[in-house]
Formats: sequence, C-alpha cells, structure tokens
Amino acid sequence: MKLMARRNSMITSIGKSRWNMSVCITVLKNSIVFLFFFFLLVLVTSCRRSSTINTPNGEYKMIDCQEINGGKFKLSSIASSFSVIPLETNDSCLIGGISKLEFYDGKIFVLDKMHSARLYVFDTQGEYKFAIGKRGSGPNEYMQINDFSIDKEKNLIYVLCDKKKLFTYSLSGQPLGTITLDFFADAMEYQKNQLHFVCDRLDRGNLIVTDIKGRILYEDFPNKRMGDNLLMLIHPFSKQDSILLYRIYLDNKIYEMQSDHRIKVAYEVNFGEESIDFEDLEDIPHREVKKKLANSRGKIKYLTENRNYIQLIFFDKQMPCVAVYDKRQGVTRSYTFENCVDDLTGLQYPLFEFTKGQDEFIAILSPMDIENAGSELTEKGKAVFKDVNFVDDDNPILYICLLYTSDAADDLLCVD
Repeated sequence: MKLMARRNSMITSIGKSRWNMSVCITVLKNSIVFLFFFFLLVLVTSCRRSSTINTPNGEYKMIDCQEINGGKFKLSSIASSFSVIPLETNDSCLIGGISKLEFYDGKIFVLDKMHSARLYVFDTQGEYKFAIGKRGSGPNEYMQINDFSIDKEKNLIYVLCDKKKLFTYSLSGQPLGTITLDFFADAMEYQKNQLHFVCDRLDRGNLIVTDIKGRILYEDFPNKRMGDNLLMLIHPFSKQDSILLYRIYLDNKIYEMQSDHRIKVAYEVNFGEESIDFEDLEDIPHREVKKKLANSRGKIKYLTENRNYIQLIFFDKQMPCVAVYDKRQGVTRSYTFENCVDDLTGLQYPLFEFTKGQDEFIAILSPMDIENAGSELTEKGKAVFKDVNFVDDDNPILYICLLYTSDAADDLLCVD
C-alpha cells in the first residue's frame, strides 16, 4: 500500500511538473511572440522615421507682409515683356482645366486631372502631339490621375495615378514600369533620386519621401496635428532648378527639401499682429478656425517662384492679396488683388501659378478672358491677341511673362 501511495504521489508530482513545464513553455512562446511584434513595430516605426528640420537662427529669409499698400501695383514693374501660346483644340485633347504644366525637351506637358484625367503633350507652339498613359481598369491603366514629375537627368516621367500607383514613362510616352505605394498620395514631385509625396490620411505624415522604387525613407508633418482642419494645397510643391520647396496648409513657413533626410526652413512669411498662430490645430474645431481666418491675415493659397521673385496669393480678412518678394533686394510689396493691374495687356491681373525656365511666370487664360477685356486691351495686347480664337470651349491659352533679370531699376516694385 505504501509503495502504491508513493507511486501515485510520484505520478501526481510528475503531472504537476509537466503542467508547470507546459505553462512555462506557453509563457515563453507568448513572450517570443510579443518580442517579435515589438521589434516589428520598432522596425515599422523606424521606416516611418521623421526628418530633421534644420533651421539655424538667421539662415532663412523673412517675407514681410505686415503692411498692405494702398496704391496700384503694375505688372510692368516686374515684367519686361510677354508672349502667349494657345493650346491646340481637337477631339483628342479637350482640356477642362490645367492642374500642372512643365516645359521640357521642346515639349509642354499639361496635366488636366479634374476633367479629362489625362497628361497631354504639346510642342512649344501649342500643337498637340500625344497623351501619356491610358484611362481604364486594365493592366497599366488608371482611372484617376493625380500628379506628375519629370526626372531631367534620366529623361523619365513619373505619373501618380489612383493615389497609390506610380507609373514611369519615357519622354515619348512609352510605359516603363509601375510601382504600387503602401500609402495614398495627392501630389508628388521628383528631386535628386527621391520622390516626395503629399498624403491626406490623418494617420500618416503630410510629407512622405521615398526612393525611386517607392520605399519610404521618412515621413514628417503628421496630419493628426491638423485635426478636422486638414486641407490639401493646390500646389504644395514648387520646384526651381535644384531647389524644391514644400508647403503645408496654414503654415507660414516655406520649407526646402534637402538630402540626408533634412528639411530647411527657407522662408517665413510675417503677417504681423493680424496673423494667427496655428502651431497645433488638432483640438480646434474647423468652424472656429474659419471664424478666425475671416478676421485675420494669412492663409497662403498660391506660391510661385522663379530665380528673382516669389509671388504669394494670401487673404486679408477674406480679401485676396498679392505679395511680390524680390529676392535680390530682400523687399516685399503687398497689395489687394483688385489694386493689381496688368498694364502689359490690359487684362485683369493674372493668377500666376506656373513657371518656365528661370525668369518667367505663367498664367492660364481662357479665350473669354481676352474677349471680355474688349477695349481695355493695350496696343500690345491687341497686337498679340488679334489671332486668338474666341470660341468658348477652346483649350486654354498660356500667358507667359518674362520678368526682369537684372538690377537695372532701383525700385521695380513701385507704388503709384
């Protein structure tokens, strides 16, 4: 009996030991699983690491918009001459609006993302040549086109489609490959072997930078800090030669993208005491922000930059204003939009959205803009526009102003 009891005791002890060992193994397995997912989280987080914003004191330039001049601003004070390029109209290239354009390699690349969802190519006289890409649901096709950018070293065109697909084409429109991004993007720009994207998802950064294969290098400016005030700019990027500028909605700083995951504050716009500090918008309801904007100065809507000038469109108590910053002199002049005069052509003052080369600003005109000017056209305007067709549904006209390139005038930004 004692032997039997001892045997049963040993069996019970062994059972308990096995149970304890099983528990230990289960705990160990759970620990390993936990550590695996922990390190995976660390890896993902490191892949989404932030950039370094490099802003040494005194290195960035201030664009002073504290004072709005009451006089008239004449376009001739910064522009010496102008030319126009009417874009050909036919059934293969019906343009509802120009979202982006770029001059390169004797061609004009014109993006219409809102209406026809196509990227068209014209020669420098405005004659239509071909379209890049194809709409559809099949392989190598897209339903929506968001943006494009040109790699001028390798002569490649990157086209962002359906917010998630990146197509690569030759300058002649030949498809060369497709990348599927692991995020959604609204805008893009290529610069120095990197692709820069703007993302509108609250759980991601507003700026995401990848290599040319779409692998994330870093992301920054988290959208969650904007809360329900998150809006996408029409042109978040501005590229001039080797310099790429980036902006975010309601931020008065203008950033320059640099290598090695660095971002530099290139400019800051000073709107004075009537501006609003939007350091953190996450907890401010959008209706409150709109009320503040209605009684303040700021909200930069457009930025256009060339070698010597930056032009901003901003709002002063909901009134559109124009600021022209002369880089050479470090001088800014601001005016209400209604006080800006196009004395070169006699048209209403144009909205310059694009650039050509280093010294030109480009605005988009419709034939009706010219017809409506009527007798207000200057002699030069009449001479240039006399051959322009005035059919309502014709394609837009590129209005190109050549800006001054020397310091010949002591005060080009004059006030009448």
